[in-house]
Amino acid sequence: MDIFKKYRMDAVRNVNVWASHTDFGKVLAEPIQFGREAQYPDGNIKTQAGWHVTLVFSDLADLAAQLDKGVEVPSSFYPPDVGKRGAPPIRRGEISRFAIMSHGDQGGVALVNGKAAAQADPAKALTTRTFDTYRPFLGRIGAFTKPTSTILMMGCLAGQGEPGTQLLKLLSTLWPGREVVGFRTIGYRFPGEMVKPGDSPNELPGMKDTEVDSPLMWQKPGTEDRVRTLWARGQLPWASEQSPHAKIVQNNKVIKCPEGELCK
Repeated sequence: MDIFKKYRMDAVRNVNVWASHTDFGKVLAEPIQFGREAQYPDGNIKTQAGWHVTLVFSDLADLAAQLDKGVEVPSSFYPPDVGKRGAPPIRRGEISRFAIMSHGDQGGVALVNGKAAAQADPAKALTTRTFDTYRPFLGRIGAFTKPTSTILMMGCLAGQGEPGTQLLKLLSTLWPGREVVGFRTIGYRFPGEMVKPGDSPNELPGMKDTEVDSPLMWQKPGTEDRVRTLWARGQLPWASEQSPHAKIVQNNKVIKCPEGELCK
């Protein structure tokens, strides 16, 4: 029997995708190879475990286009005796966990089209006010996820407060059944440290969940040094739907309210 028939390459897969905006540079193509000793949502000192595929996108239109064109699933996803020979690209309904990493801000602001673009034109940021502009791209992106998937808006502050809740509710309405996750605090990636040894241009996936809940607090002397110390000691949780400052909305309803908030 052909090994691919035995493995059922036509079956629906459970693929975990980390999509990172170009603001954060290159990302290692096969991250699952680095960090196998841990299980999601944990990781090692440099990366969060459990991501199969990484993408780098310039804006939501680009992310949707890459998925539509076809994103390969690397050989490390399959058993060693199978590999990816003849395997199809990611198909609709195959992503189980999808992180969309971009900068964010208070007021339910996700800079999914880049920080520079939003600074030049606030309409380039994803908010409740601009949501309809980006609805077509978000719909195409969501079509590649499973109806029971988790979609993480992986970035700083965009899930904070009532504006953050409302943004997540809009996303959950567009992506019914999915758990849509945002964060009420600043997320942290250690510059120059979250890389595969000997492969410094390629960043590893993951973001730490911190206690810092505003840009003003971040700017206080000693704050970043304290966060870096906690990172080095392994005392900051990797950001996930399980981490302390995650807010989860499903079908227009808050199903997890983070510490420090009252959610409606």
